[in-house]
Amino acid sequence: MGRLARELWRTEEPGPRTLLVGHGDDAVDPHDADLPRLLAGLPSPVAAVICTPRTGTREALTTLDRYVPGTLLVDMHAGLPSGPVPLTAGDIDVAALRTANCGGAPWPPRVEEFARPHGRLLLCGHRGVSGDQLRDAVELLRTTPRLGEQVLTHEVGLEEAADLVNTVLTTSRRRADDRRVLKTAIRVGSRP
Repeated sequence: MGRLARELWRTEEPGPRTLLVGHGDDAVDPHDADLPRLLAGLPSPVAAVICTPRTGTREALTTLDRYVPGTLLVDMHAGLPSGPVPLTAGDIDVAALRTANCGGAPWPPRVEEFARPHGRLLLCGHRGVSGDQLRDAVELLRTTPRLGEQVLTHEVGLEEAADLVNTVLTTSRRRADDRRVLKTAIRVGSRP
């Protein structure tokens, strides 16, 4: 999801610099000791799209909030537990803000603004997708083949799928066959 969001930004708004925090050769690892310096060096305003697994969402948001100076717009695509998240603007129920926008509605999306000691914080989020959004995503993957290659990391048959899922669930690094698992295609039946 993060790679798709980055590619969409590069396609729609080619001017701004993008920084992908995640896993893979094209990303800065979230545990990289240099990440705070990289975030602090981003020119304001900064727009961030958080597409982490649910378990990493709060950490990603609080890290952005702590290190990015100036105006920060955060679009939460990732899920997170309900309840307040301690941010420099105070304790904010980010999950409730995220649920205000679902499947592309309302348009424009609801955005909440908060004052931070080091700049404005604008929060919004998204749950679900509309049919038009799915068609746009398919078109982006169709017209940018290298993007699909970065996102689809594994292809397995039905008989191998359970082993892959169990491997991902029982390891903390989400690796199978010496590669990080992002998205997997599971073949069902035979191909013509």
